[in-house]
Amino acid sequence: MTPDEIQAMARGIAEASGGSRQWIGYLLAAVLGGAVSYFGSYFAEKGKGRATKEDVELLTKKVEEVKVEYQKQVEDLKARHQLRMIAAERRLEAHQQAFQHLRKLQNSLGGAMFNNLPHLAYECQAWFDANGLFLSVDARAAFSDAFISANLLHSETGDSEDSTRSRGVYRKAVLEAVTIVLRDVELPSWSDPSEGASPA
Repeated sequence: MTPDEIQAMARGIAEASGGSRQWIGYLLAAVLGGAVSYFGSYFAEKGKGRATKEDVELLTKKVEEVKVEYQKQVEDLKARHQLRMIAAERRLEAHQQAFQHLRKLQNSLGGAMFNNLPHLAYECQAWFDANGLFLSVDARAAFSDAFISANLLHSETGDSEDSTRSRGVYRKAVLEAVTIVLRDVELPSWSDPSEGASPA
């Protein structure tokens, strides 16, 4: 209710009551009704503002929580990527060292080097115990097969048929291990193969 409406109502009440004091009660009721109406709309508007403020605070809190979670995930990804890079370097180094040990075993098949076979097998086993986890699964199995067959071969003496068969098994195990170690550590090419392709 506007102030003009309240005044008009008060005049109407005064004229209707014929000048008696009863009009003051009506006037008071009208003023109170207007005040209640005014303050009711005021508080409703204030309540909307407060609700909006609470919504904004809640949204801000949610955004901050999402930011913190996102930052944590980014840090986890960085740490995992760094660990992968270190592990990749270590794996490459382990495959290189395994290749060198296998080449020594391979060379031991000829003549005088054969007597050095137990020492080479022991070196391979000691290296494997310290570094085997960095080899790929297939390379790990093939490498251990190679030095185990070296131990078995050296334990057999003479030129018997069994010894000849053992040499064949040993040679095959070593060559297979070399192939697998090379395969599992193959590096990407220096250039993109699609660069040299001519457009269709």
